Amino acid sequence: MASLDDSPALDVLIIGAGFGGCYLLHLLRKNGFKTQIIEAAGAIGGVWAWNRYPGARVDVELPYYGFSDPAIWNFFHWTERYSSDKELRAYFQHVATVWDLHKDIKLNTKVVCATYIEDSATWEVKTENDEIFGCRWLIAATGTSYKQYIPEWKGLSSFEGTICHPAHWPEEPFPLEGKRVAVIGSGSTGLQVLQATSKVCSHATHFVRSPNIAIPMRQRAISEDEWLAALHETFLVDPEINREAYDFWCQKTRQRIHNPVKRDILVPLDQPYYIQAKRPGIEQDYYESCDRENVTVTNSPIKEFTKTGLLTEDGIHHEFDIVIACTGYDAITGGLRTMNIQGRNGISLDEKWKDGVITHLGIFAHDFPNFCMVYGPQAPTSLTNGPVFLEIQCEFISKVLTRQRDQNIKTIEPKVEAEQAWRDRVLGLADQTLFPKGSSWYNGGNIPGKRKEFLLYVGGIPLYSEESEKALQDWSSFEIHHGR
Repeated sequence: MASLDDSPALDVLIIGAGFGGCYLLHLLRKNGFKTQIIEAAGAIGGVWAWNRYPGARVDVELPYYGFSDPAIWNFFHWTERYSSDKELRAYFQHVATVWDLHKDIKLNTKVVCATYIEDSATWEVKTENDEIFGCRWLIAATGTSYKQYIPEWKGLSSFEGTICHPAHWPEEPFPLEGKRVAVIGSGSTGLQVLQATSKVCSHATHFVRSPNIAIPMRQRAISEDEWLAALHETFLVDPEINREAYDFWCQKTRQRIHNPVKRDILVPLDQPYYIQAKRPGIEQDYYESCDRENVTVTNSPIKEFTKTGLLTEDGIHHEFDIVIACTGYDAITGGLRTMNIQGRNGISLDEKWKDGVITHLGIFAHDFPNFCMVYGPQAPTSLTNGPVFLEIQCEFISKVLTRQRDQNIKTIEPKVEAEQAWRDRVLGLADQTLFPKGSSWYNGGNIPGKRKEFLLYVGGIPLYSEESEKALQDWSSFEIHHGR
């Protein structure tokens, strides 16, 4: 298959059709860029194209989890305060119809390599289907939760039942009624799965490594009239106030669990970690579900799998028909590091970050000209309401590309010193808080062997936007090359 010539077929290629990818496609086309999205899933929606597990729903209330365009929200009726996965997939189809997105989206297209071509100042992107896409600008809008993580438990391959990560839940789900089910993990997904599973299975065992300091969702239905009408804290920096907040939560939550063993595992009197050092879940009846007679809760680590179940370190053998591994993701950087994105001189993004993640504004990377990351590391990302922040970040990226085109700038990339300054800025802000004190996917602590460093910008959206705009004023933090 021949390589690309100096005139690529596309101005911009976007990888990923979640909130960020869809909004960028909409923006860039309006600004005159020939743009296309390629998406690994069989539908648009980002993580909601994959999340079909029992109880799946977003933990951001309406009307904030969606686009601000009146043409979108004025003609879509949300039915619940916190929307289900099914309603979110319907929402994305509504978005695609209103913005006419599907004509420029290619589904079931997984990237295996992206290479910067120095001579032509273009990107060449190869897919699992042996397709090649050429573009001037490459934008990775893969989000934080693409690369699933399942621990390499001893004997895992010997288990003869069904094992599934929630992100791989089949469209035609296997039945849980009357089954013995293991729910491994107590993150946000583990909470949702346990709530749904405990009500239909014969017995559920919940494996809890670290309890979730979850807060009530207060879910309820939303009438159409109500939908139309709807249209940093001190405890993050002060350990004593953080403890006071935990004690209040603990007092309120322990009252909901009658079984004393379960109560001490799920809501221990001794604070297991600072509030917000791990992402808190939002639950509906998680603690009542755990308290059911057909649910066992254990914090004994898994030792190994067997043909019929698994053995924990306390010597108990648990037998299961189905194991649901709610063990999370190699979050924030995992998806970016697995696409084999190669910049100048063949250096890969994975190699560039081997001694620590380094970006400029969480968007740009030195030695990767005309390459942008959306909702990635060293930006506010997971500490924000995704759609709201993504609109701001995508509009900034669109402004960068438009200014670059209008000023006849062939390529841009950040200066080395700008990258280092931004890394220092991100880590310095985080060190002023309690965020880095825990071990979570915020800092890579959930993945064995992953470098532990805080991966998010904690200064908030207004300050982030101010710093981004300042960096764009005179291109002083970028290396730029003129010409077509």
